Amino acid sequence: MTRSVLPAAALSALAAAVVPLTAQAPAAPAASSVAVVIKAGRLVDARAGTILTNQAILVEGERIKQVGPGSAVAGHAPAGARVIDLSGATVLPGLIDCHTHITADPGDYYQQLFRQSPIDQAVVAHVFAKRTLEAGFTTIRNVGADEFVDVALRNAINSGVVAGPRMLVSTMPLSATGGHGDVNGFSPYLRFEQASGIANGGRGRAWEVRGRHRRGGRPSRGRHRARARPLRDEVGGRREGQPHDGRDARAVGPVPCRARQRAFS
Repeated sequence: MTRSVLPAAALSALAAAVVPLTAQAPAAPAASSVAVVIKAGRLVDARAGTILTNQAILVEGERIKQVGPGSAVAGHAPAGARVIDLSGATVLPGLIDCHTHITADPGDYYQQLFRQSPIDQAVVAHVFAKRTLEAGFTTIRNVGADEFVDVALRNAINSGVVAGPRMLVSTMPLSATGGHGDVNGFSPYLRFEQASGIANGGRGRAWEVRGRHRRGGRPSRGRHRARARPLRDEVGGRREGQPHDGRDARAVGPVPCRARQRAFS
C-alpha cells in the first residue's frame, strides 16, 4: 500500500527520543527538487490505527511524494536521493498542538509582571520553539502572546533563522475589561502601558481583531467572560477561587464570534 502527496512536516521520528524528520531549522535555502528517502523500521499509520514495518517515505522539497513498503518507494526515488536510515526507529505523523503559549514559560507571576517585559519573552521564545519541535510537534496554534512576539517568532521560523514548528498565531488574547485577559486586583494607581487585547462590545472587538490581522496575526482567541480573574496565591502562583472560563471564541459565545466575522467581512 502506498500513499502520496502529504505535507512534509507531517512526520517525526521516535528513537530513544523524538527526532523530527522535517524541522524548520536554520539552514541554507534548498532547491525544491531535493529528494530524501527515509527508511522507517516501524511506521505509525494513524488512519488505520496500526504499525507498519519496513516502510519508507519519499520526500521531494517540502512535499511527501510517497509512503509505502521500502522496496516500492526506493524504486521511485530519483538517482542521488539522500537517505536517512531510521530502520531502528518508530516514525509517526508530526503532532499538532491547538492551544499553546509558546513565547512564555509559566513561572513567578509577579516577577514576570513587574520586572520583565515582552522584550524578555522575545529573547527566549526561540528556546521554547525548539523544545516544542524536538518533542515532535511540527504545527502549533498559539492563542495568546504579548506585544506580537508570536508574530516575530513565526516569521523567524518561516525564514529559517531559528528552529521551530509551523505556527498559527493569534497575537494578544482578546478580553473584556476585568476579564481573564485583563490585569485585575491591583491598585487603581498602577498603570500597565504595554499593548493589550482589552476590548468591549462588538465594535471594540471588531476593531481589535482588524488591528491584529493588519499586523500579521489571525485572531481566534476570545476570552469573553467579564468575571474578573482573582489574584494569584503568593506562595505557589495558584489562582484562588473558581477557575476562569477562557474557551476559544470559535467554540462558544455569539458576541466574539460575530465580532470576528464582521472584522473579516
